[in-house]
Amino acid sequence: MVFLAIAVAALAFTVAAVVGTSLLARPPEGLLRTNFRGREIPVVGGLVILAGLLGGEVALAVTYLVSSGGSVAATFASRDHWGLLVAGLGFFAVGLLDDLAGGGRARGFRGHVRAMARGELTGGAIKALGGAAIGLIVGALWEGSLGPALLDAAVVALSANIVNLLDLRPGRAAKAFLIAWVVLAAVSWGSAYVVLSLPVAAATLLWLAPDLNERGMLGDVGANLLGAVLGAGVALSLTVRGRLVVLGALVVLTAASERWSFSRAINKVPPLRWLDRIGRTAERG
Repeated sequence: MVFLAIAVAALAFTVAAVVGTSLLARPPEGLLRTNFRGREIPVVGGLVILAGLLGGEVALAVTYLVSSGGSVAATFASRDHWGLLVAGLGFFAVGLLDDLAGGGRARGFRGHVRAMARGELTGGAIKALGGAAIGLIVGALWEGSLGPALLDAAVVALSANIVNLLDLRPGRAAKAFLIAWVVLAAVSWGSAYVVLSLPVAAATLLWLAPDLNERGMLGDVGANLLGAVLGAGVALSLTVRGRLVVLGALVVLTAASERWSFSRAINKVPPLRWLDRIGRTAERG
């Protein structure tokens, strides 16, 4: 299992580095967005993270094919693996649809509900509906009964939403993911989740430097992918009681985001402000 972890992390990091260098040097047309400072920044972080995930999948598949069974085969063939892959790729896709549909015209859950009441299907509404469907699919893969499946679906979907809400300053969402991932990896050490999510963690670590230096942005596609991987970790690593606690926290944070700015809240708490600004280009506010 140690060899497998090293292999998937190394290939994921390498692929992410190659893809990231290429995309930052020559951003695809239409992938430039204005950041909080008013600068035009390529939104390619999600593509870099996806490249790392797929690189890790290649390493996992090759190791599976050349192995004689055992833990490698069990990890590759597990429902944990396929559910996590569906969650990551699925939320990447709905984030992409949100970007293409112009989800910024209606802000927050209430804004999207109001838009739907007017007969307008916003990008955020598409993302919410698509995210709920993907959550139910992965919940059904992981669980044998409806209740736990619905719980897993809610955790994955809301995790994706919260990480997306954090992606308003350089490096914030990536830092939050890495910190939460380390906690989940420690809780579930030795499980398939650690190996399966390691490519995403390696690619995110690689992406952190250009993100902090405002050379690129993560975007909805990347933030959704990272949040879904964290939600999968909660679903696969914690007991039902633990998942309910996390779900309660996610619901509270989602409700709070409708009334208060996360950026303002972070700036008012010195330890959070310090952590948020580590490594970032000097800024005002």
